[in-house]
Amino acid sequence: MNLKNMPWWGRLLLFVILAGAIIYLGYKVYPNFTEIQKQITAQEEERDRLNEEIAKGRRAIERMPELVRKIEDKEAELELLRRILPTEPETGDLVKWLKFQADQVNLDQRSFSRGKVTPHDFYYEHAYKMDIIAEYHDLGQFFEKVSGHDRLVNIKNLTINMNNGTDRFARSIRVQFNAVTYVYRETPEEAAP
Repeated sequence: MNLKNMPWWGRLLLFVILAGAIIYLGYKVYPNFTEIQKQITAQEEERDRLNEEIAKGRRAIERMPELVRKIEDKEAELELLRRILPTEPETGDLVKWLKFQADQVNLDQRSFSRGKVTPHDFYYEHAYKMDIIAEYHDLGQFFEKVSGHDRLVNIKNLTINMNNGTDRFARSIRVQFNAVTYVYRETPEEAAP
């Protein structure tokens, strides 16, 4: 059979028959061709998504030293805040420190007692009642030392009266106040309705 000698409609008919046979043979060999095409498309989409995840991971790895530095900075900041507002009362250390500072500036401590603990939303308030006799200037030095402490210590309920004693502090003042410190509550309790 020679294609050159065949009429044009014969060549067209032969082409249509060959194309039909190829399509028929393709569906016989690959009956789920459209299903396979859908699977290929889904796998390509999954590959693209995974490549994007890999790219995000690589960007995160590139930022890792910066993130580690930020974490270290935040941990240092948290440690500083815990010194100012600790999570445990550290009562003994604070009492010793307050008494030592009072002795350093020549305050005559008449009484020193632990007051009440007052709970608040996110912290506890610990009060220490102090009754002292001192010169006015020495009291100022004591308050200055208290203000420079790492922990947050406030002076509340301050009353200053003239001392009427006959001892060496006869011309000084008698001072009563509460030294109040705060302790952070890690898990705030539910408020009562």
